[in-house]
Amino acid sequence: MKMKGFIGSFAIACYGISYLMYRFAGLQTVETSGFYVLICFGVYYILQNGLRSVKGAAGEDRILWAPAVLFAASLVTGFHLDGSLPFEAMGWGDFLNYLLCVLGLTPLSGCLFAAVYRMVKKCAGQEEKAGGKCREGFVVFLLSFVIIFGCWFLVWLAYYPGLWSYDPWQVDQFLEHDYDKHHPLLHTLLLGACYTFGVNGGDANSGVILYDMIQMGVMSGIYAYICAYLYRHVPGRLFRIMTLLFYAFFPVNSILAISPTKDVLFSGLVALCLVLALQVRETAWGRKKLCYLAVLFCAVVLMLLLRSNALYAFVLFIGGALALLLYTWYREKHCPGRYLYICLFAAGCLISVRMADNLLVGLLDAKEGPVREKYSIGCQQFGRVYEMLRASGADKETQEMIASYYDMESAEYDPYLADPMKETMDIQEKGTEREYQRDMVRVLIKYPLESLDAFLYLTQGAWYINDTTSASIYGSGLETRMGYLLTTYAGGYGIVHESRLPWLEALLEKAFSANAYQKLPVVSYLFSPALYFWILVICTVGFFKSRNGYAFILAGFLWCLYLTVLAGPCVLIRYMYPFVACSPLLIGMLLMSMREKYRSEM
Repeated sequence: MKMKGFIGSFAIACYGISYLMYRFAGLQTVETSGFYVLICFGVYYILQNGLRSVKGAAGEDRILWAPAVLFAASLVTGFHLDGSLPFEAMGWGDFLNYLLCVLGLTPLSGCLFAAVYRMVKKCAGQEEKAGGKCREGFVVFLLSFVIIFGCWFLVWLAYYPGLWSYDPWQVDQFLEHDYDKHHPLLHTLLLGACYTFGVNGGDANSGVILYDMIQMGVMSGIYAYICAYLYRHVPGRLFRIMTLLFYAFFPVNSILAISPTKDVLFSGLVALCLVLALQVRETAWGRKKLCYLAVLFCAVVLMLLLRSNALYAFVLFIGGALALLLYTWYREKHCPGRYLYICLFAAGCLISVRMADNLLVGLLDAKEGPVREKYSIGCQQFGRVYEMLRASGADKETQEMIASYYDMESAEYDPYLADPMKETMDIQEKGTEREYQRDMVRVLIKYPLESLDAFLYLTQGAWYINDTTSASIYGSGLETRMGYLLTTYAGGYGIVHESRLPWLEALLEKAFSANAYQKLPVVSYLFSPALYFWILVICTVGFFKSRNGYAFILAGFLWCLYLTVLAGPCVLIRYMYPFVACSPLLIGMLLMSMREKYRSEM
């Protein structure tokens, strides 16, 4: 029976892969390489385990089937979207082939997750001890800080005086004293103050340099702190070295560290809050624990002030913690203290953020941000349905309803970017928010497949590991300096770019403006935003398997944050940067959880 199960699964997998590669033969090498990776892992794992059954090859715990099915579905769905065969265009035969492909890739995906889980379990069982002395940890912190900052400094020299991309018009709000909450007020004040410092000194470049040095110093300090924490708690010298190398040499970290976008400091604070929360739990009650709590409180408040979607994620997180508290209370007939303390601490942070935000709004006389920023999903839904109906000439009533919210004469539907639709949206005059939300539900019920495809195309980069569209949202090319990362210099601010290391700038521009990194099979996955989502999936499953409830709750906030990314206008690496910043720490938490379980089973 085991051999029959293996042969059947192998046959379905061969059919699924053959169908996909035949049906979508025009896809890039970097995308089709994903199948080869799965095949290699499947063959390796099966050989290592003596041609066990598919159930055995998927791991010792059935819970690994859940991420395996999701991963297989994401691969097949992504291939269909890239191949211009979304759900709305599928016939019954296409949909049957879609299901067979998911079924065929699930065992191979299970082998991948089982192999990763076994590797983590093996690393967690190492006898090598982690560093334990505080003085050693401080030395590691200083050494890590110097290495990380030094590596980033070279990239800063290549882009001297630093990048002026993404949202530099925040400075205009500061100069004109006309603030709105579309961008975080705290970050607008910081960026504007640094720029004004340079302009008042007669050199705008000095303001950019000041901001970059502050941001590089803060981010280097946070990452060095994580390295020191992992040194003291996680066994395995190789993992600790790889963590340091990741933070120091991974180009996403260094280039974003010199970019004036709010996402960088926000991501650093997310990672800092995560490591501080771990230290609060492991520290005995006393003065040291109170210090950790005070620093964590300040870090959480700053984090929430630096990103609006973090506030929504935090509210979801509190709601989830309360639900878990009530469920545990009902099941165990007593109130678990740890959940109660988490809820009270989070509620205190939320109240403090609201007070600080109201204070900033009052002092700066800031206006509310545009309402349309909340409706990226609705914009894409209406845009896709309208295009479909206009092409067919059907359902004039729905066309008129959509046109009442948008200027469809100038609106352009981009499957991967909601901004072209949002810019023509005006629900203040054409209808209330409640009416708009009701119409979203009506269109969803009437055109479910088109609505689903609109959402999948918009969020593709956040879950499809082979996605390349997120690297060309705004275009790509050496001339535009727009690609995977924006390295532009906005005009009108008096900033003069003078590279001190032209050879390094040319190398980075070729890699991330011309997107040459995509030509590197397997290695290109490190730059996939979706990779860091799947790391979160693996770690969350690991926390559940090892019964580490505290780590599971902390990962819950990242899941809430991920939901807000899915509701955003597009998927960019900077929007996914919190997950990039937290990935080494999440893996370290998983190793610690597995080590504790390993010791308890001995």
